[in-house]
Amino acid sequence: MNATSDRTVVRDTIIEALQARLGTEGMRLDGYDVSPAYLSIEECKRFPTYCVIVTDETLHGFSQQQRECEMTVLVICYVKHERDVRMVLDAAIEDVYDTMLLVQGNLPGIAWMLKLDEIKADEGATATKPHAQAVHRWTCSHGRAPR
Repeated sequence: MNATSDRTVVRDTIIEALQARLGTEGMRLDGYDVSPAYLSIEECKRFPTYCVIVTDETLHGFSQQQRECEMTVLVICYVKHERDVRMVLDAAIEDVYDTMLLVQGNLPGIAWMLKLDEIKADEGATATKPHAQAVHRWTCSHGRAPR
């Protein structure tokens, strides 16, 4: 296969940014894994783990040159800590947020905007300890060639 989809390009850009920031100054957490697929907490080999998923797409307008679309980008943060899981979750949330702001300024040519829609923590998972999770939901605007 020699063609890469817009979804894959956006996903890989985010993954590369997270990997590039691993262990750098300014990151709140020292180590983490990044996955291009949904994982359950049980499937995570290391904590935190960030799963980067580009999913739904909505068409918003079109012209003869281009169709304007929006993709949903999810970054799921899984963390584990025996004493203060919320502190670690909050740090993971901020690290991902800061990374996404960097990605926002360096989107590949196919996309022109990345906007945060929400960050939701799963308080049920947080209450059960030692695991917690949060989901960043972003919208990525991009164009498609008309057919």
